[in-house]
Amino acid sequence: MRWQHPTKGLLSAGTFFDGVYRLGLAEEIDLLVLEQIEADVSSAMKSGICLPPNAMNVSAQSLKRGHVLNRIKTSALVSHGLSIEISESVDFEADIDGARALLQSLRRLGVRIEIDDFGTGHASIFSFQKIAPDRIKIARELLLDVRRSEQTRQLIRSTCQLAKSFNARVVAEGAEDIETARLLQSLGCDFIQGFGLSRPKALSQILLELALTQTPQQTAIA
Repeated sequence: MRWQHPTKGLLSAGTFFDGVYRLGLAEEIDLLVLEQIEADVSSAMKSGICLPPNAMNVSAQSLKRGHVLNRIKTSALVSHGLSIEISESVDFEADIDGARALLQSLRRLGVRIEIDDFGTGHASIFSFQKIAPDRIKIARELLLDVRRSEQTRQLIRSTCQLAKSFNARVVAEGAEDIETARLLQSLGCDFIQGFGLSRPKALSQILLELALTQTPQQTAIA
C-alpha cells in the first residue's frame, strides 16, 4: 500500500497508517486492498499466469467489527489461496473467544491465519494457543542486530522452536542482504522477507517475471 502524496511524493503505509486509524478508515482501506488483490488475480489469470497464494493485512478495527472477514468469506480468493495477517498490536486477550470464532470460521474455508510483527505486541503463549496461527512473522525490529548479537540469534532460535511446537511456520522480516537471509534460514526461519531479496514491484513486473519462470504446465493450469 502506497500513498502518492501531493508534496512528499510516494509514501509507504508505515508513514501514514496511524492517521488512517485515527480517522477510523482502516476498515475501508482493508476492503479496498481486498478488492485490488481480487482484481490483480483476475488480471493475471486472463494473462495465463498463475499467481501464488496471496496474503493481506487485516487491521484491528476490521478484526473487531468483522465486516472485512465476512466479505472475505464470499471472495474468490478463498479458493485461490489466501492468508490474513493480523498485527500483534491487536489485543487478542481482550476478546479471545470472539476473535477465535471469527478466525476459525475463515480457517474452515481454507484461509490461513498469520500473526504479523510477532514479538512486539500483545500476543502471549495463551493467545498463541487459542488462535493457533498457521504462520508467524517475526518483527523486523527484533532482527536488526541478528548478525552481531548471539543473544538475538538465540531469541530467533527459541521463537522458531516455540512456533513449531504449535505447528506454525516462521517468516522473518527485514532481510536486507543475502547473508542475513541465509543466517535467518539457518536459525530455523522457514520463509525470509526483505529488500535483500526483492523490493516491492508493480503487478506488471511480477507477471513478467512469473511468465519467464513458470513451466508450461503451470501456465496451462491458470
